[in-house]
Amino acid sequence: MALDRVRMEISFRMKKLSCELGQIPLPWVHNMPQGGIYLWLSTPGLDGQEASRLARLSGVSVSPGVVFSLEKRPLEAVRLSVSDVSLSSISSAVRALSVAWGGYLSSSSGRK
Repeated sequence: MALDRVRMEISFRMKKLSCELGQIPLPWVHNMPQGGIYLWLSTPGLDGQEASRLARLSGVSVSPGVVFSLEKRPLEAVRLSVSDVSLSSISSAVRALSVAWGGYLSSSSGRK
C-alpha cells in the first residue's frame, strides 16, 4: 500500500512537471517518461553545465547532461528529478528555469 502511494505521488509529480514544461513558450524539448523520477530536457543553444549553473542561481537544482555522457562531451541537455520536490512547488521551479534560461535558449529547435 505505501509503495503504491509513493508510485502514484511520483506519477502525479512527473505529469505536473511535463505539463508545466509544455506550457512555457521556450524551445526546450522533453518526452514524458513512462515511469521513474527523471525527465531528460534538451536545452537547445545552452550547454547543460551552464544551464545547471544558471538554474542553481535561481534556486533550482538540475543535473547537466555531460554527467550522463559516456564520452563526457558537452550536451545541450539536463536531467530533472521529481524525487525531492513537492507537487505544489513544481510550477514555481519551472517558472524559475524559464526566467534563468529564457535569454539563452535557441529558438531554432522544435518543441515536443
